[in-house]
Amino acid sequence: MITPAKRVRISDDIVEQLARMIVEGQSAPGERLPPERNLAEQFEVNRTSLREALRRLESLGLIRVRIGDGVYVEDFRSNATLDFVKFIMATGIGLDAAFVRDMTGMGKMFATEMFELAARNPDAGALEEMESLLEQFPGIRSPEFTMGEWQYKFWRALARCSGNQVFVYLMNTIGDVFWRLTVMDLEIEGDKGGVQETFDTYSKFVKVIKSGDPGKAVALITSRIKRIEKLMQEGA
Repeated sequence: MITPAKRVRISDDIVEQLARMIVEGQSAPGERLPPERNLAEQFEVNRTSLREALRRLESLGLIRVRIGDGVYVEDFRSNATLDFVKFIMATGIGLDAAFVRDMTGMGKMFATEMFELAARNPDAGALEEMESLLEQFPGIRSPEFTMGEWQYKFWRALARCSGNQVFVYLMNTIGDVFWRLTVMDLEIEGDKGGVQETFDTYSKFVKVIKSGDPGKAVALITSRIKRIEKLMQEGA
């Protein structure tokens, strides 16, 4: 059900309302949304704000604007973009167990390949930055750590260490998603000693990359991921 848009970045509120309707199935794929004038009246906004919201929804892959025809709902499971992943993490819309499982699976492939490449032929400058980050570890109660900023810097350096420029682009693109996933990991690990163990594990990451053994690097990150998956299952 549409309600008048809130007066805090009006277009954002419109995006969230329509996205929720689409993700929850209130508006089915192929369905034509009401004309702009009608939508603007229902949201109690001007058409400029509405069009801004529609452009955002189209960039997420949730709708298709057909000039001279209308606005149609897309099947987000087939057409949503990487921006939609960031949207899910920012709003919680579409965030369910299946999404978390899929994100974990993607992260596993991503991390495993990065570690293997980094151990095989590490970029010296990026490896030095990773060592520097360990030396400057802010402490387990620091907001820089608990909000994922320190971990993001480490993984971005790891992406550069792998020598694969696309990994760097991906890390730059999903930075805010990474922060939120890191916070979720820390919440899952809770008082199980996981926070300090995270620092110890990151130290091992650097050590195994410096060893130049891709097999050991892959085994280490795989073990880490399995631990997180186990804790997620226990907390489910």
